[in-house]
Amino acid sequence: MIATDDATGELAGVMLTSRPTLNGSWRRLAWPGRFDSAGKSEQARRINSDLRTISRVIIDPRYRGIGLAKRMVLQYLQSPDTPCTEAVAAMGPLCPFFERAGMTAHPIADPARNDRLRRKLETLGLAVDDLLKPIDEETQCADALRIWARQSASTRRIAESEITTVARAAACTLIAPPTAYAHTAE
Repeated sequence: MIATDDATGELAGVMLTSRPTLNGSWRRLAWPGRFDSAGKSEQARRINSDLRTISRVIIDPRYRGIGLAKRMVLQYLQSPDTPCTEAVAAMGPLCPFFERAGMTAHPIADPARNDRLRRKLETLGLAVDDLLKPIDEETQCADALRIWARQSASTRRIAESEITTVARAAACTLIAPPTAYAHTAE
């Protein structure tokens, strides 16, 4: 879906939908029992037939702050491709356009590795925002960050990068945990 400026014809925004990931932990909260199935194949078929994900909403900076993202999501939800629609956003609480368009927020539980890193930082007398300051490679903090990075496929590839790279990834994850949004068509 695209949005254009009526006056100039310029592209103002784009919204993309896609097939969902098959292992969304938030679905049991959003749709209790709906996607549960005895077999993984049947569950995958049901998810792919009944659910779409709003995977990206991109608004040109010149058109931000006027409710365009909300209007695009709302327009899609009025005539969705499937009965159920979901979205996952890292900045959802700060940019609540999914909720304003009528979707229900479902905070995603923090993975255990994030809790362990938070506790380690606390033990070291550090706050999450301290991860954005220079960190010495030969410290307990650096060791904890590398352990954290190795514990997920999404960050494993950066585990041996410069500690600044690992620390920034950890800070982003800890500062802005993702929120899932769900909507069921009437």
